[in-house]
Parts: sequence; structure tokens; C-alpha cells
Amino acid sequence: MCRLTWFTGSLVRWLAGSLHNRQPLEHHQQASQPANRSMSSPPHDARPSRASGAIAIPRADMLSRFGRFAVGLALIGFGAANFVVGDFVAGRAPVWPAGLPGQLGWAYLTGFLLIAAGLCIVTGRWAVRAALVAAALIGAWAFLRQIPHAMLDAQFGGEWTKLGKALTFSGGLVGVAGSFTLYSPHATDADIHRAWLMRAVGRLSLGAFLVASGVQHFLFTPFVATLVPAWIPSPIFWTYFAAVALIAGGIGLVLAVTSRLAATLVGLMVLTWLFVLHIPRGLTMNNQNEWTAVIEALGVSGIALALVQRARGARAGLVA
Repeated sequence: MCRLTWFTGSLVRWLAGSLHNRQPLEHHQQASQPANRSMSSPPHDARPSRASGAIAIPRADMLSRFGRFAVGLALIGFGAANFVVGDFVAGRAPVWPAGLPGQLGWAYLTGFLLIAAGLCIVTGRWAVRAALVAAALIGAWAFLRQIPHAMLDAQFGGEWTKLGKALTFSGGLVGVAGSFTLYSPHATDADIHRAWLMRAVGRLSLGAFLVASGVQHFLFTPFVATLVPAWIPSPIFWTYFAAVALIAGGIGLVLAVTSRLAATLVGLMVLTWLFVLHIPRGLTMNNQNEWTAVIEALGVSGIALALVQRARGARAGLVA
């Protein structure tokens, strides 16, 4: 928890740095000033090329743009859900404390903030700042508050799933912020270095959640099998298949050399589940849980695809 508190506070310092969204950076003349850049850049040996994933991904920029757009839509969806439900939805936050006034006011305020952040990410204006604000909000209100509930869940069940989702969206949004900076052709070496660190937060957060989800598929196979659509045969087989895919994808994200390939495959896999599983269940069952799962699947796939982004500015030629 102390590390999360430190991390949330660090967002302010990052915002004061030279991380920017798609607006032109003030370093467009860096190519003609190599001496100045080398003085302000991190040492070359501190920037290993594999930190961006050594495996080349076709159409990486296109996938990442789609991923960031999907994340923006998901935040808009979470914000709208706050107004419908009257509580904070993103990250499966614990319910509002009983007897404490102000629930609707908090739901509407945070709903507005999430919608505004989503619009910024969709349009690319102030996107880095918006992603970091949303990350801090979900991290503080969902992730930190969910930790005690998860500690009481000795069966590694639903409370841990909620904690993992809160981690995915809080840490994943930090990675999305880094993705915007990596996309900028005017980013300096220092910008790229910080963006790599931010993306590392995103891929480690998502990777941890995927591994935990895969383990839960093995622990709760009969329940997970009921989620497989009826028209798909052999639900037990597909439950185990999904478990292996989730664990492999999570490990792939944690390992720097395979991170971009794993992010691509995970993003496309979850996007497939969105249309094959979550949207049909939302339309059929039409309840808060299923529609929240629709928004989550859109957001998780978007986060994964956003992490595919490679650096385009400064020494981008050193990056796969």
C-alpha cells in the first residue's frame, strides 16, 4: 500500500515533466542539436532496446491507436455507469460505506471526471494528463479500498478478481499515458525513457491480473465453464484453453522481450471475447454486472493494444 501511495504521488511529478500527448512538443529541433540532447538524455546503457519488446509487430501504430481509442470509450462508459448506478463502478470498487452521506455526489463527480478523461483520450487532447488522473482515481478509490477485502478471501475468488481489475485499470492507464508519449514523433530521449517506465507499470499490472485470472480458471473450472456460450462445444476444454492463454499472455507481458507480442495477442483475444461472450450476455441478461463486464472487456483489450506502441521519436531507430 505504501508503494501505491508513493506511485500516486509520483503522478504529479510526472505531469510536471515533459510527458505530452499528441500536441507538438517543444523539442522539434532536437535532430539538429545532438550535443544538447546527449547531455539531457539518460545513458545509452540504461535504455536497452528489448525494453520495448524485441519482436516487431506489423501495424503496431494502428493497433495502439485503436487501443487508446477503446480505453477512452471504456472510461466514458464507466463514467456513464456512475450516473446510472449511483456509485463508483470502475475497477469494481467496494460499495459506498454504509451510513456515510454523499454517495450520489461522489458518483456524479467521479462520473463526470471519468467521462472527461475518456473524451480527452479519444480526442488526444491532454490525453496523458487525463489518463494519469483516471489512473490515480481508480487506484485510490478501487484498488486501495479493495485490498482488505481480498485479504479476507482465502479461496482466491471473486474479491481477488475485483482487486485484479482495479489494478489493471489503475496501472494500465499509466501504461496508456506512456503510449501517447511514445507515439509522438517529437518525444525526446528523456520523454521516451519515462514513457517506457510508465508502460512497464501498465504491462506488469495487466500481466499480474492475467496470470491470476488464469489460475482462477483452474480453481473454479465448473463455474467458468458456464460462461462459455452454449453454441460452443466442449466448454471444459475452452475453459482450460483460456486459462493457459491467460497465464501465457500474462507471463509474456511481464517479460520485456515478448511484451509487445503478448500485448497484441492478449488485446485481440479479449476483443474477441467482447463480441463472442460479453456483449451477447449483456443483451441477454441485461443487468449491471454483465454490462460492466462489457465495458471492462473493451477497456482491457484497449489497454493491451495500447501497450503495443513503439517509440517514434528521438532514438526510435533503436527500438523494435
